[in-house]
Amino acid sequence: MSSLGFLASLFLSIEIFLIKSFKLPKWLEYFFAYCGTLALQGNAIEWVSTHRYHHQFVDSEKDPHSQIEGFWFSHMTWLFDTDQRNRERNNAKDLEKQPFYKFLEKTYILHQLALGALLYALGLATHIKLSTPAQKQKMAFARLSL
Repeated sequence: MSSLGFLASLFLSIEIFLIKSFKLPKWLEYFFAYCGTLALQGNAIEWVSTHRYHHQFVDSEKDPHSQIEGFWFSHMTWLFDTDQRNRERNNAKDLEKQPFYKFLEKTYILHQLALGALLYALGLATHIKLSTPAQKQKMAFARLSL
């Protein structure tokens, strides 16, 4: 799921909002935005704003995730850099005008919690299997032999 979210957010931010190379139907754009939201990298407005700054100031002091800071910072730890994350998002006003993106921004954490609860419930539902006594005995023996 996180891979889908990462790819969706990357695709959404670069192709649709930065380059604007093509236009998707709104429902598909919103689907990608929602998947990107589930990648735990911020809401769509924040993500697009960050990437617009990144493309504007590539590998400079103003780049929010510059490689100048090192590999790990440019790929992951920039997410935890509150100085970069709290910058003005005046370059994403086109998204801030859309109610769907404002909704995702205001309810960001709720979507993460809902996904966690859903995956937990699915894990419980798929893990509960009625084992036969013979299967239980084999599992017990396998655990003892470790």
